[in-house]
Amino acid sequence: MRRFKVCVNGTEYTVDIEEITGSEPAAQSVPAAPAASAQPEKAVEARPAGTEVKSPIQGTVVKTSVSVGDTVAAGDRICVLEAMKMEYDINAPCAGKISAVCVTRGETAEEGRVLAVIS
Repeated sequence: MRRFKVCVNGTEYTVDIEEITGSEPAAQSVPAAPAASAQPEKAVEARPAGTEVKSPIQGTVVKTSVSVGDTVAAGDRICVLEAMKMEYDINAPCAGKISAVCVTRGETAEEGRVLAVIS
């Protein structure tokens, strides 16, 4: 067995991979099953329940305008993304309190990534 560190969408996983050589009988070949050790290496924080503000496009986070605990109204700016040399305001879809900010300045946000949570 060999152990590797793999990063998928910004989350690191440690996986064990069995090396199979040509000298082993084919009858012992078993279809690969999901490895039990494919768990995140670092604990992923559980997001609070609420309305998730997701990135509509892939871009770089230029600015976050809110912090955890801030109160926002519908339409208030949550953050600014830069894509294709243009800046896009990402606004709150509803009023509420910011319960999580999931990105930081300089980070790349893929389309559909949760940027913040409003509860």
